[in-house]
Amino acid sequence: NLDSTPPSAVRLPLTKPSAIHGVQFSPDGLLGITTGGGGNVSTWDAATGRLIANLVGHTDAVQSVAFSRDSRLVATGASKLIERENEYSGEVWLWDPKTGKPLAAPIRLPMPVNHLAISPDGHSLVICWTPARSPDYGVAQVWDISTREPLGPPIVHRGRISQAAFSPDGNRLVTAFADSTLGPCQAQVWNPLTGAAIAPAIQHRDGVQAASFSPDGKWILTAS
Repeated sequence: NLDSTPPSAVRLPLTKPSAIHGVQFSPDGLLGITTGGGGNVSTWDAATGRLIANLVGHTDAVQSVAFSRDSRLVATGASKLIERENEYSGEVWLWDPKTGKPLAAPIRLPMPVNHLAISPDGHSLVICWTPARSPDYGVAQVWDISTREPLGPPIVHRGRISQAAFSPDGNRLVTAFADSTLGPCQAQVWNPLTGAAIAPAIQHRDGVQAASFSPDGKWILTAS
C-alpha cells in the first residue's frame, strides 16, 4: 500500500513453485499476471492474491506480456527450443486472462520474441524479435489478432528492438534500439501497416531502452 508510511504489503504474497521473472497489472487493475521460466504464466486476483488461472501452453521462458486496453485479452511471447537443431524459435499465445483459455493457436516466429504491444483498439499486435544469424538487426511486425496473420511487412531496425509502442490512435508505431555497440542509437517512428519511416530517427548516444507516446500522441518520450 503506497498510501501508508512506510509503504506496506496488504495482500498475501503470490507464490509459484518456480522463479518469477515478470509481473504486471491488467489495465483495469483487477488482475495481476506473473511470468517465469519453463513457460509458467499465471493470473491472480489483485484484491485477494487468489490464483485465477494458469495459462498453459509455453514450454520455455516467457519474455514479454501485453494486455489489451479493456483487459479482456493478454498476449504472451516466449522462446521455444527446437531440440533437433539446438536452436530457439519464438511463439506468441493469445489468452482470456480470466479463464486461462487460449483464444487461438499460437503465432509461430523464426526467433525468440523480444517485445509485444497491443494496439489501442485491441485489433492488432506488434511482435518484435531479433534474427539469430543477423543479430545486428531487429524486426517488428504488426499482426491481426483475429486472423493471426501479418497486417504489414516486417519493419527492420538496426540492432535489437528493446521496446515498441503504438500511438494513442494506433496509426503510428515507435521502436527503440538498445545496442550502443553498433553505433549511434535511435528511436524511430513508423507507419505500422506499410513499414515506412514517418519522421527522422530520434538520435541517442547510448542504447535506447524505452520509448512511448504522450496521451495526446504529440510527443514521444525516450530513455537511454
